[in-house]
Amino acid sequence: MPAQHQGEELTLGELLRVLKRYRLVLASVWVVCVAAALLAALLAAPVYRAEALVAAASDTSSAGGDLSSIISRFSSVPGMGALGRLSQQNTLAEGMVTLRSPQFLIDFIRSENLMPVLFASQWDAENNTWLAADEGDVPTPEDAYVFFKEELLSVIEDKANPGILAVAIEWTDREQAAAWVNLLISRLNERLRSKAIDEANQTIDYLNKELETARIVEVRQAIYFMIESQINLRTMANVREEFAFEVLSQALVPDADRYISPNRPFMVVIGLAIGFLLGVFSCFLLFALDRLRADINGQTSSR
Repeated sequence: MPAQHQGEELTLGELLRVLKRYRLVLASVWVVCVAAALLAALLAAPVYRAEALVAAASDTSSAGGDLSSIISRFSSVPGMGALGRLSQQNTLAEGMVTLRSPQFLIDFIRSENLMPVLFASQWDAENNTWLAADEGDVPTPEDAYVFFKEELLSVIEDKANPGILAVAIEWTDREQAAAWVNLLISRLNERLRSKAIDEANQTIDYLNKELETARIVEVRQAIYFMIESQINLRTMANVREEFAFEVLSQALVPDADRYISPNRPFMVVIGLAIGFLLGVFSCFLLFALDRLRADINGQTSSR
């Protein structure tokens, strides 16, 4: 006959007795898990966050952004609707899009030779080559772009202070993180300055051609105003380094103890919790195996 305890549920007292009976197993599993969590916390490379605050340069909009007001003054004049397309884009939105764009980030990664840095585990620095045997496994600039954009870079508009962007890099090297943030902002201003100069030149050329065919006095006056605003914008772009974005606060190198991850105390707490649960599970697994073995032995002896 099967043993009487087969199929019966354990009471709370019996559960506690099981834990007491297999207390060495519980303690061993608990200690191993806590030690593993502690070791992982100590060996995990700290990740630092370097952040800079920038704002759209106010003088930029005043220099070239008067187009909309000019156009509105002459909106009733035939042909002025088409010229309205020359108005300047929102600087803040353009900066956010540019910072995240593949062309901008890939150019930055290439110019700074960041491929071996971003994929250091796959790079043989001694032989200056990739470790991958298959060429298909070698990281590409597109891989670097996705990694940089998704894992390292964050560009967030401050909701409490509209018009201000927080540009941040999270990286294991705190000095590199700060340097990259400041360099990204500098390159962004360079890119937008160059773009503004090119667009201003193209706009002036276009307006001069329109001026040759314009016969209505109001239209000619509006074109003169717009040419003047584009010349002012081009002049400012040529002389001002912080053309599109003014740096309110440069990224500083974080202190060595001010890392954002890993959260070592939390990892240890998780190790304690998981260790206890695994220990309890191991105890009841052993208890169930012992009961099963006892039932099998009981059936065998009764035959």
